[in-house]
Amino acid sequence: MKIRDSMSMLSGNKELTDFPHGGIDILADDGRVLFGLTIKDNLLRIDSGDVCLHGDVMLNDRFSIEPVAANCVNILKHKYEK
Repeated sequence: MKIRDSMSMLSGNKELTDFPHGGIDILADDGRVLFGLTIKDNLLRIDSGDVCLHGDVMLNDRFSIEPVAANCVNILKHKYEK
């Protein structure tokens, strides 16, 4: 499976990268995991990662899923509250 920069069609960058078999971690500004992504066959799994600091906001390790359309969802990490 390959991945590419989502802006590659506009930038002209045609570089493809192998998607790691173990998935990828998207890191917050503080270096902790914001989201973890794994793909197996036709299943995309999104893990909520850690409590982390991103954009000067402490975020919880939970998220909510907001349907946008039949083929699109938003995933929102909430602010951390004690």
